[in-house]
Amino acid sequence: MSISASLNRRLNMATSAIQEKSQWRSVLATPSSATQHMRRRSCSAWPAGRYTRKTAAVVNGICAVPMMVAIMIIANRPKTMGNHGIGRGLKVLGWIATFVMLVAAVVMFATMGKGS
Repeated sequence: MSISASLNRRLNMATSAIQEKSQWRSVLATPSSATQHMRRRSCSAWPAGRYTRKTAAVVNGICAVPMMVAIMIIANRPKTMGNHGIGRGLKVLGWIATFVMLVAAVVMFATMGKGS
């Protein structure tokens, strides 16, 4: 048995024990009308959740650039990092990644509102 299967089995056992001890009811044990109502509510909330996820991705993409710049500046400072500073290869890779994120944010803004 793999580690993930073993952990999954243990998690299921723990969840079942908690449900049994606290007498939680399963969704499948609820009456049909309650299940249908819950399904309708989750389906009606789906477009809003989809919009929220897209908005969160845009905000994360925008915030990533200044945060990456700050991290790179701090990581390059021997005064701040002491003996734990990053090497030349990581500096180059970090600045390339920051530049790619900047380009992605600029392209996102340039193409926003065009197409689907």
